[in-house]
Amino acid sequence: RMSIFGAPSTPVAGASALFAPAVTTPANVGGTPRATDANGDDARRKSDGWSPASRYQNLLSSVRALEHGRASERDRERARRALRVNETRLREMTFFEGRNAGDAARVASGRATLSHGGEARLGELDVEHASAIAVALDLNEIVSVELMVGAIEHGAPADDVVPAAIGIYMRERAAALESLLAVLRCADGTAPLDGVMDEELKDYADGLLRDGALFARLVKLVTAPPPGGPFLVAPTVPTQHVGGPLALAGQQQQATTSSSSQERLLGPLDKLVDIRGRPILRQECVAHERRLVVECLFHSARVSTSLSSENAQALLVLAGRSAEAMRDLDKVAVEDMPTGYGTIFAAAAMFTPTLSGVEAAVPKTDLAKAVATTINSPNAPPLFAFVRFAWAILALDLGLSEAEEAIKESLKNDALEAIDLVLKTGVFQDDHTVARTQNLELVHIILSRYLHHNLRKTSLHRMLTDGTAVREPFVENGLTIEIDAAKPMADVCSVFAELYKQEPKLAKACAGLKSFLEISGDSEHSVGSLVKLLELCTTIAQTSEGARRIFELLQRSQGAANWDRLLGALIGYVQRFMSSPDDLIDAGEEFDPREGDPEMNEADAEGLRAYLAVFKAVMENAERAEAAHWLMWLEHRIGAALMDALLQLYINPVPLHLKAALLDAIGALCWDQNTAFDVWQLLDQAGILPNPMQTGLLQTATSQRSDVSYIYSMIETHEHKYESTTGWLRLIGKLLAMTRDIENGPCADGGSPSWFHTRFIRDRLFGELGTRVHVDQTERWVMARDCVDHLLFMLRLYEDTMISSFTVEDVDSASLDAPLAIGYGEPSSVLALRSAEHTRGDVERPSTPGADILTDFLTSGSTCQMVMNILSIGAESLSFERHARHGDALEDCVLGALQLLDYILSIDQRAVAKLRAKHKDAVFYRTLDEVLSADMTQMANILGYVQYKYNPEITYTALKILRVLCQRVEHIVALLPPASRAAIVEGCASCLELAFAMVPPGDEEIPLEESASSAVDCATLVFELLHENLERAGANMSHLLLGFDITGASSEIEVSPFTEFNCLSVILELLEAAPPSMHASVVLPYQAPELAADLLQRLATCKSTAPPTLALLEQWPPHAPTLALSDLLSDALRTELPKEPSKRRSVMHHRSSILRLCAEVLEVEAPPAKGRVPEMAPTLVLDIMNVLLDNGREGLGAYTHDPNVEHGQFAVLELPKSVTQLSETSTELALLASFGDDVNEMREELSATQLLDDSRNVAEGGIMTTSRRGDKVIDASVVRAKLHAECKRLDSESHHMHGVRQDAMEFVKSRRERAINATLRIVEARNSVIEDATARSEIFLAWEKLVTLAVSRGLSSIVTYFDLRNASVTTAAVDDSPLSSHSILFELVDGILSGLCEAEPFGGGSDSAKAAPFCRLVHVIVSQLRQLGEQDRAKGNTSAVLAPSKCRALLRSLIASMLHRTPVPQVSRLDIISALLDYLAYCRPDTDGVSPVTKQGQAVAGTSVAFSQVMDIDIEKGNAAIIQRDATALVDLISRDAKEGSNDTKAITLGALEAMVAVCSGTGVGGIEVLLLQNDIAKSCLRELECVSMPDLVLNTPRAAAHSKAIEASLSLLLRMAQSEPSQMVALGTLVSLTRCRAIDAYADIHSASAATATMAVDAPFSDLPIPRARHHKLLVNVIRLVGSLLAAAPQPKPVPSPTLGQYPGAIVESDGIPAVISQTLEFVEAHAAVIHRVLADRASRPHLADLAELEATVNLVTRLLKGPVLPDPKLRLHGAMDVLTMTVCSESNKYVKYVSKTLGKSSAGDDMMLAASDDLRALDAADRMWRRFISIRSMILSVQRVLVNKGLTKFTFAASDGVVGDERPTVHLFGTIVMRLSLELSQLADARRDALKSIDHYKILRDGSVTESDLLARVALVESDIRTVVISTENALEVLYAHLQPLVYSGDDDSLVAPSMELNGGKTRTSEFGVLASFMLPGLHSLIQFEKSTLGLDTEFINMLARRVRDSLETSDPTAHRNRFGIA
Repeated sequence: RMSIFGAPSTPVAGASALFAPAVTTPANVGGTPRATDANGDDARRKSDGWSPASRYQNLLSSVRALEHGRASERDRERARRALRVNETRLREMTFFEGRNAGDAARVASGRATLSHGGEARLGELDVEHASAIAVALDLNEIVSVELMVGAIEHGAPADDVVPAAIGIYMRERAAALESLLAVLRCADGTAPLDGVMDEELKDYADGLLRDGALFARLVKLVTAPPPGGPFLVAPTVPTQHVGGPLALAGQQQQATTSSSSQERLLGPLDKLVDIRGRPILRQECVAHERRLVVECLFHSARVSTSLSSENAQALLVLAGRSAEAMRDLDKVAVEDMPTGYGTIFAAAAMFTPTLSGVEAAVPKTDLAKAVATTINSPNAPPLFAFVRFAWAILALDLGLSEAEEAIKESLKNDALEAIDLVLKTGVFQDDHTVARTQNLELVHIILSRYLHHNLRKTSLHRMLTDGTAVREPFVENGLTIEIDAAKPMADVCSVFAELYKQEPKLAKACAGLKSFLEISGDSEHSVGSLVKLLELCTTIAQTSEGARRIFELLQRSQGAANWDRLLGALIGYVQRFMSSPDDLIDAGEEFDPREGDPEMNEADAEGLRAYLAVFKAVMENAERAEAAHWLMWLEHRIGAALMDALLQLYINPVPLHLKAALLDAIGALCWDQNTAFDVWQLLDQAGILPNPMQTGLLQTATSQRSDVSYIYSMIETHEHKYESTTGWLRLIGKLLAMTRDIENGPCADGGSPSWFHTRFIRDRLFGELGTRVHVDQTERWVMARDCVDHLLFMLRLYEDTMISSFTVEDVDSASLDAPLAIGYGEPSSVLALRSAEHTRGDVERPSTPGADILTDFLTSGSTCQMVMNILSIGAESLSFERHARHGDALEDCVLGALQLLDYILSIDQRAVAKLRAKHKDAVFYRTLDEVLSADMTQMANILGYVQYKYNPEITYTALKILRVLCQRVEHIVALLPPASRAAIVEGCASCLELAFAMVPPGDEEIPLEESASSAVDCATLVFELLHENLERAGANMSHLLLGFDITGASSEIEVSPFTEFNCLSVILELLEAAPPSMHASVVLPYQAPELAADLLQRLATCKSTAPPTLALLEQWPPHAPTLALSDLLSDALRTELPKEPSKRRSVMHHRSSILRLCAEVLEVEAPPAKGRVPEMAPTLVLDIMNVLLDNGREGLGAYTHDPNVEHGQFAVLELPKSVTQLSETSTELALLASFGDDVNEMREELSATQLLDDSRNVAEGGIMTTSRRGDKVIDASVVRAKLHAECKRLDSESHHMHGVRQDAMEFVKSRRERAINATLRIVEARNSVIEDATARSEIFLAWEKLVTLAVSRGLSSIVTYFDLRNASVTTAAVDDSPLSSHSILFELVDGILSGLCEAEPFGGGSDSAKAAPFCRLVHVIVSQLRQLGEQDRAKGNTSAVLAPSKCRALLRSLIASMLHRTPVPQVSRLDIISALLDYLAYCRPDTDGVSPVTKQGQAVAGTSVAFSQVMDIDIEKGNAAIIQRDATALVDLISRDAKEGSNDTKAITLGALEAMVAVCSGTGVGGIEVLLLQNDIAKSCLRELECVSMPDLVLNTPRAAAHSKAIEASLSLLLRMAQSEPSQMVALGTLVSLTRCRAIDAYADIHSASAATATMAVDAPFSDLPIPRARHHKLLVNVIRLVGSLLAAAPQPKPVPSPTLGQYPGAIVESDGIPAVISQTLEFVEAHAAVIHRVLADRASRPHLADLAELEATVNLVTRLLKGPVLPDPKLRLHGAMDVLTMTVCSESNKYVKYVSKTLGKSSAGDDMMLAASDDLRALDAADRMWRRFISIRSMILSVQRVLVNKGLTKFTFAASDGVVGDERPTVHLFGTIVMRLSLELSQLADARRDALKSIDHYKILRDGSVTESDLLARVALVESDIRTVVISTENALEVLYAHLQPLVYSGDDDSLVAPSMELNGGKTRTSEFGVLASFMLPGLHSLIQFEKSTLGLDTEFINMLARRVRDSLETSDPTAHRNRFGIA
């Protein structure tokens, strides 16, 4: 027969010592022998267009998308395409193309065409790198370039790209193998992917394996040389000592290499960089790849239906070589172990059908026969013997004759023992869960089939014990070694035990296990086989069901293994030890009294220990009732208490390991605290507990045998085995934990009764850890962990009972007066501070053990140092040690030490504070963080466990410690060594990475597995660490973990997550891989995406990290065609919420963070931020806007859409539809309805309802707490604790009632438990409602902020972008264009209003979370629409304005939202009302009386507009009709807010009512005023005016400002109503109320000092006045305007009979025919005469627009009164005030004229410098407005003077000197002067009009872009308006002159007309005056007559009329002469 196992093959230097290279080269393994043409064109590379740098990653992602079981059809199609494209590559296992001369030449030329068709230009360094990669990996040169491109795209530096490129190469190879592995796992049923595609994948796998090429390629890949060539040196197995000061004795004995491990030298290509920038070793990549290969072989061997003999032989050869290399597992490198045992399992799987039974084995008949010779080769290593064993089982199924012999030979060659050793290795147990599980299942299937045949073939069963299946005796080292004949039985039991230990559920899958155990129990055993059988029973008994099976199995009385054997041995040895020596000699015992006490047989001790282990497992895991029943049965069998027997045997001289088993059995009987306390007392009575009064020589021999301190010191120390002490330590820990609540137990008074036990554990067991020698290191670390647990327990006990009431006596007795008692005679650092007289003996009892332990840590005592020594091992050393046999125990001990430190950190601050408060000089007390800060190396060691990856509990505890230290230690990042910082970064990032990779089961109700839960906990803690430290000053831990550059200044912080492995790089990958849609649909660790998005959003808003983070977002991911943030936003807008409440909340917060992040980008980056214009908007801003406005139309949106779905709304409007409300089934009411009456009754009995109604916080004794998200929720744990406390109270009350049956108590207990669970469900429901409402509100607020910023900041950018993009296309700008800003805003607000107008429960105010942001957005968007309209209106551009139809739709929606059946809150309604105001302003008419919206409608409709469409086009009429339709309800609603709301509310609502009145009255519809009067709005406004006082308005407070706005709005509405319904307003008493308004009388001093001072306080006429003056100004102007409006609308009365002043008896005319409005106006003037005179006086020396406005309103009112038929009382002195004002206004030195002329540049430089010209636009605008108001006032003044002169009520003298001294009345000379000035102004205005008309003609020709035609037309209209005013003023002045001229003309002094001067008239006064008048009047007439209509732009008929009046007057005397003199034709 052929043997394949000769001498082991010699490994080549640089290759793995496990696998020598086969006769292959990289050309035929890993590369592809491909057919190429002469030019090197590769059709295969160009076929799919995927880059080699990401080809297999894309394949892997498409396959993994099927793993979660919720794949969409799109995911399936993507997977099908990827698998189809890569089918050939996977079948041939061709990772990349090989080298090619043509491609090499192209690369050398510097140009290479990549797979996507693009061309890469290469520099010399690039060519060098590509060649180096191609040569090292035997890789195609162009593929090398693509790998380099991929590395650079992921952030690798271009000048050092080779390590990163090779890293991508290794990643791609691994990805290809992982993809293949996923398909193969699905094919054999190990891990199904997708229910729809599983059959397809099975067919696909069958196609890959059909020709056997893939299988052969996989076999060759295992032994192929590593990619990149051999390693520099062969790997070594690092054997590291436990580092730090803890140099443990006995460890040197196990060291096989030097004490310090040498770092392996690395070659130039050995150190690579992965895609995250993390350094990796090529050796690790190769090891991982080989592990994947052998696992693919495993599944291929199982799936292949027709495996060829050649492939089978090749796999067997590979398995043989692996088995030979693994003869000694301790010498195998850790990284090679998975590949080694993987080949063994693959070979075994080749012979193991996936289904059981002979039928399933038949297809493998040919295979079994073909390899029979090879499989049965002699000299097989033990592991290969297991492959033979698997083949033999198949042969048994097939009935082959060689089967039994093969079984026998396999057992002889220790097949099962070898596989058992593999299963027990740490490497196997650390393997991937799926791989480990499938290997365990394979071994279990093989052994189960073996049991199947074993139970049916007697020969096979006898083989296990008859010695035929063991090797013959052999001689070794001169000794003959015989092997136990029952060793095969022991091996079978041992393997089963290990299988069920690692995978307990397999025990149920073995059909023959029960029969096998029964038969084996009946068989005779050696000690070894019996022990292994009992170990198997112990393993099975770890569950309640298994415990029942095992107890019943051993309950039988016959057989070698049963309970009677245990009981017999137990009682027998007790009796034997109790017997005298003579009795023993008589009984035939070989006993010599001189030898001491009789010893126990070692075999009996082993068997008894195994039985006791089974007993312990059964009693601990069985149901309480069953265990008690079984114990009674056992005690009945022996007729004694089993506890007594165990104790009695313990105190006798039995082997120490049996003592430990006895103590464990005793501990198993401690079911409750009472039993535990009884056991404690029994142990104390038996002397098992150490006694401080009986130690050393005081003890008897009997007591020494049971005293643990004696055993530990005198016996175990010599044997270096401490099994008994370890068992005692376990028992003590269990008893203390169970008796914690007993008042008089060992834990009473803070554990004081157990002080001596704690001292012994601290000082001896734990304190001697560093010097004690152990044969078994596992025992050392188990003991150390138990000691640590004891210390931790005592600290917690002390904290619970003592620290909360830390008294002076506690401090004195526990810490100061008494010694610390930390050791027998060992001094402490604080002993010197204590008084000598208080020193006590070592054995004297201290107060509490916990106080001593805590003080030790606060003073850096010996216990603290020992804990630090344990932790000084370090994470790296622990990683190496854990693979050893003691690895688990050492790891567990380190975990305990970390947990101890974590707990001390939670209590040390309070303890130190109290100690220092009592003893001011006690500076030696330090908190633990201060202790650690003193030695940063120590701190670094502890924090280094953050990167420990094998036990998440260690990582979690280290993270908790790191969190506390970051809170306490300032600048901890700067203090830590660089290596420690790097370790912390890697550890935290790895925690996030591991948690994100954990995919829980698909069913959301199934809890997470323990490993997944621990990983999620670690990741959550890392997130909390990042959030807590982000805002800390300086370089903090968050900056470090996230990869920010912490070396420079905080203002120069940078981040580069694409080149380094840190938390930020992992977070970004998570956000990419888990968008909200996946978060919602796939079961992930539910908080991870939410926390990641929240953290990124905080980084973007934090002051120190915002700039680099925002810069990062603009290139994330690097070199990608689309940015990740915009993709996330698109996903967040459309994601549907899941049903599960907690997942639903997390998804909403996840989406909120993304929305806020995008909003932050828009706020910071969108123009005009950073001085940008819209054309300079960043790409990220445009992408975000593109996503928001994506509606499926062409031109907007680059995202794919479902063609079956009609898209109309923008994507941003999709979000509200998905944010649904919480299901009704999750509410409290639904739960209460589901509870039964018994549950509700019990809840009432427990006062659960009253408990849940408690709104106090937990700190106040309540149940409310704050969740992580900031919600105030109920603390379920507190509720549970309070309910349990209530149950205990009720139980204590029921104890007074005797005779209560036990079953009744159990029934009540179960009812209470159901009630408690029901209450907790209600708590969960309440919390869900609160948290869900908060989450919904949060997402709506985030959405509102994003939309607001998109409208205000981003809209201009995206519109400009598309305008520029479409600039080359000539299209008409129409309203429906998606690129129109107006149209975009309309669609946004229309969509929002549609959501607001929905029916309940989503529309109106029914959804409170949605209503407020919706209403605010409506206001914001309509306000933005108004601003755009104003801008376009100013430009004269109406092409982009909304069409009338859209405007009407918008108005209808606004009204409908206000009138919704479920009204929105008042605050939100105000937003809608404000939007209504903005809308009406948007539609307001231009100066020509036509709205731009109407113009747009006319432009769109064209000239042929039907009469029926006029209403549709005329937006003013349309708005009026819509408002009128719902006017009653609308006015009622708004009026109620106006009357009942705050001042802010009043201001808004009154403004809206005014706008509605204006719209309706302007179009002739009307009716709104009547409704307002019916709703008493006018009355309400008038009442406000009557009550208002200036002190309420003058303060600079928000309240006063709001009040002022409300008053202003009231007056504005009243003014509007006065214009529409003046008679109604007068009848309402408006003037009476205004007369009573005393607030306007402020600033009414006669000399105008206060008003003038306020005016002089500002520096410019347009500057804001002081707040009091400004608010009074608004009030005064509006009141006077309202009075003037009412007066102007008053009907004309009948003429007064006598128009003389003497008829007025008082201030008011009392005569018939005077309307009430006039009399009330006169009352108003009389009541406020002071302020009116102050205004008319206008005494401020500086001009101001406010003074001018007041003057204009007042002059209007006074002139109307003076010109009316009824004159005011002369006592009011209005006539005189007007005369004085006439002198001021018509004077050439008028302040307003001077300012205007100076500002407009028409003055001389010698005038006042204050009035100097200014280029300020505000000054120019102020001058322009001042000029128009001034000429209006002047016109009114001249008009009233004309009327008074014509009525004969006044007459002017020629000069002021003619009157009384001081008389300030105007003179005729003044009117003559003003006529001349008006003539000059008229000439200037005529010139200005002419120039404006020329500008229009020029614009039509030149089309100047800086101005529009509408602007020019408006300028012409303004000039013509000024001309009208000046012409009217000229007329009035001329009429005044004419009134004085006409009497002189009639007197006949004709000469004065010819020679008007005094000299020519001989000094006659009358003639002189007449002449001067004529000299002024004639030029004015000439100036008027010379301007025709074409010049002035107005009808000059009144000028002709004036000329006719002059002509008629002249004709009365001498027409011809006068006509010639006047120059009139």
